[in-house]
Amino acid sequence: MNISISSGSIKFGEDLNHTVRKKGKSKIDFPSDYIIFDLETTGLDPRFDSIIEIGAAKVVNDDICEELSILVNPFEEAGDIFIPTFITELTGITSKDIMAKGVATNEAIEKFIDFVKDDIVIGYNVNFDINFIYDNYNRILDKHFNNDYIDVMRLARKALPNLKRHRLKDVKRHLGFDEHQEHRAASDVLDTKRIFDAIKKEVSLNQDIELFKKTFSKQSLKAKDILTKETDFDQSNPFYGSHVCFTGKMDSIVRREAMQLICDLGGIPEDRVTMQTNYLVLGDTSYSVNVKDGVTGKMKKAQQLIGKGQELEILSESVFIDMLEN
Repeated sequence: MNISISSGSIKFGEDLNHTVRKKGKSKIDFPSDYIIFDLETTGLDPRFDSIIEIGAAKVVNDDICEELSILVNPFEEAGDIFIPTFITELTGITSKDIMAKGVATNEAIEKFIDFVKDDIVIGYNVNFDINFIYDNYNRILDKHFNNDYIDVMRLARKALPNLKRHRLKDVKRHLGFDEHQEHRAASDVLDTKRIFDAIKKEVSLNQDIELFKKTFSKQSLKAKDILTKETDFDQSNPFYGSHVCFTGKMDSIVRREAMQLICDLGGIPEDRVTMQTNYLVLGDTSYSVNVKDGVTGKMKKAQQLIGKGQELEILSESVFIDMLEN
């Protein structure tokens, strides 16, 4: 198919090799035993970017009993790649660091898989991290990373609906934790666990956990039925006044929730791609959806409109989530 994702945005007229990720199931639950993990990467797209750090912790009876921290050197596999300046500024990780201390990607992935085994995994916006693990595991060992998973960001959105943003640092601030975020895998793992524990405690105190889980209904609505109570919109956000459509199965968020968030930002959710569509969001579950030519009808329509000159941008789900939170 003649589309590709560059920094998460799919551009017309370039080639894209589609892959179907056979991932585990997204769960809404509060287990006492699990693996919590986080990655640092060179960018947003696992097909073009690399893992540079893995942090993980094994939790048993709600307590951390074992930790894993790996600096990853993707250079010997990926060729002449250097860490972007903004990633170094964000994380403090330099090309020099990983050249000196990092292990090869295949070794890092094997260590991580051995650490995780078959446990359920937890993370903040965890689909982003799982996609990187999945694609590398599949490339290196031709195996699927299909552990079930829980996204703490999804829990935070539902448990803390009055927050405008649900970035890790926003939720930390709201819960009264230290606002500073190091943007390092090991520290983000600890922050995510604190947030998960706090939400679990809050839900247990104020409502039945089973009732909370039922609020994540996947029942969809027509776009015209999505309304907002917001009256004060930030007109500088990219979705204000924009027509946004969705296609494919989404990992990080139920489509109904995504439509609601667009509406709350002053955007217009759509059921189909039209001549007014500004953004088409493509679910991260796969870039192929088992239809003829490997694309949905919405993708075909978007391609046609882009080919005719319409300013329509196709976003990966990961980039969509990043734009929502930032």
